[in-house]
Amino acid sequence: MCECLNALLEQTSPLDAIYIIDNASTDGTPEYLLENGFIDNPLYPDTKPLEAVKNLSLRTITDKTVSIHYVRMHENTGASGGQYEGIRRGYEKGFNWLWLMDDDVEPDKKCLQTMFEDYENEISKENKNIVCIVPQRIYPDGQLLPVDHEGILDKNIFSLELFKKRTTNYIEKMTLEGPLIKAKDAFKVSGDLRDYFILYDDIDIAFKLTQYAYILFSSKSIMRKKIKIVNDAYIHSNKWKQYYRYRNRLIFVRNNFKIYMLLAIISYYIREILRILRKPKRYGFLSVYIYALKDALFGKKGGIYTPDNNPWKTK
Repeated sequence: MCECLNALLEQTSPLDAIYIIDNASTDGTPEYLLENGFIDNPLYPDTKPLEAVKNLSLRTITDKTVSIHYVRMHENTGASGGQYEGIRRGYEKGFNWLWLMDDDVEPDKKCLQTMFEDYENEISKENKNIVCIVPQRIYPDGQLLPVDHEGILDKNIFSLELFKKRTTNYIEKMTLEGPLIKAKDAFKVSGDLRDYFILYDDIDIAFKLTQYAYILFSSKSIMRKKIKIVNDAYIHSNKWKQYYRYRNRLIFVRNNFKIYMLLAIISYYIREILRILRKPKRYGFLSVYIYALKDALFGKKGGIYTPDNNPWKTK
């Protein structure tokens, strides 16, 4: 986290404020931030979020300070709820742009400056409503991460292409690891984020933005991702995370598409359950599908299960 915060203080295009959303962490985050000088007092709210503000000097412009807003949530609202809280607070404070990211990424010093330069260059020659700029994510070993987020739906569910490609400069999908979004647009499309808890929040916000505007890819703006994920095994091996993937796919479709799309997804899930019944080795995932289908259809949204509290936890 400190690497991310220090990188923000070192940006050649200075920030006006930094919002740290602490989702009722239990890993010593308040004490860690206190020890490293980012906050003056740890917060421990009981019934509602608390916020403390501290001004720090920027590393690139010594006579300018940036306000650090430490927001400690009284309950864990997941990554999705945390993103919503940051978007809401930034929008209500009147900022023009919001730069969203997790604490396991670190922007290069010129990342923000380069995104703004690419934005200005693009709007000077293209009459497009660009409301979001996305940097290039890169692993510590130099491997580039895919620009577009993987498809929102399995290819064997629909032949319908929900996202249509435009040009190489514009993308239709993204993660929430570094997008720079106009504040009014971020707030406009963030209303459903709290439905997800984890997973599909990035897909939802990107889809809503591209219904009326453009997302620009800035290939020279570098966002370094600290933790390398080799494949999706980390999700597939955790049934509670798989639950959110299955449930949130339904919630996404329910929030954004007509009923026939939802019926098609439900039909796919039922077929998948029947396939599992024919494969005893996959019986362990049967309840995951059933819980996900049931909860999505009956409107159970937000955080339901955690690593320490879920039906699939190993005794």
